Amino acid sequence: MAAVETTDYKWQGSTTDCHCCCCCPWKTKYGAELVAEANNPNVRLVSPFSAPASEIIGRAFAGTPTQDAEQSIHWMMGEKYDDLNNPQRQSLIQMFITCGGRLTALSSTGAMLGDYNEQGELRAVLISRRLNGPPSDTCLTCYLCCTGSLVCEMMCCSCCAPDADNMSKRSEAVEKTFKKLHGTHGLGDHIYVNVVAVSPEHQGKGSCSRLVKTVSGVADKSSIPCYLECAGARNAKIYERFGYEVKETCKLEVPNKPDLPSYDELQAMVRPAGGGKAN
Repeated sequence: MAAVETTDYKWQGSTTDCHCCCCCPWKTKYGAELVAEANNPNVRLVSPFSAPASEIIGRAFAGTPTQDAEQSIHWMMGEKYDDLNNPQRQSLIQMFITCGGRLTALSSTGAMLGDYNEQGELRAVLISRRLNGPPSDTCLTCYLCCTGSLVCEMMCCSCCAPDADNMSKRSEAVEKTFKKLHGTHGLGDHIYVNVVAVSPEHQGKGSCSRLVKTVSGVADKSSIPCYLECAGARNAKIYERFGYEVKETCKLEVPNKPDLPSYDELQAMVRPAGGGKAN
């Protein structure tokens, strides 16, 4: 990853959103359960179309001079996008994660939960969904409808990007690997923790803990497990504190492309029904 001095770093990620779907119902029964479990006025539901939420997701996953990028996404972007200051990298990552997160939050059993400070500023988001098994494939019509022009912009950026072909192959490898892991370890009724993103300046101040524990509390009331994927031993250690256990570690690689580097630390984690061994 290209080093960037803190004084030189500038966030330039952006999304251009069509809000034709902003009237979609996103305050679900599951979301109400989360709010009740949190019992904290600073932990509340966030609209999937929230601009501050989209920026937090982008900055958390793309990386900053003081926070590593999410490594499976960094691998997907490839070597030509290892500069943290590259605005196209920032926007592509922000759009990629926001797209998937919105689909989860806009489902009838999904929600985006946010942690706010006393001044009402959003510090972190957690996107999750209650499922009866691995998620089914979403039809293209729903995908385009839920995300508006975001998908179109992402496609345009991807096609015009340097190394677009290899990026597309890596993206497909990520999607297939995530689907395989979820199909193996996310069977039956469970809560899927899809995205956890904390604003870099609020790392280590309790936001992640409040949101993850809220989801765990809802799961415990129904005696169901939680499932998530994460990249790297450091992130796995964080979730182990909340009772998650590593069930499988696998490699991200592009088939029949030995010249492309692989990533070896993608983890599938499960928090057992009733709570695991929290550290």
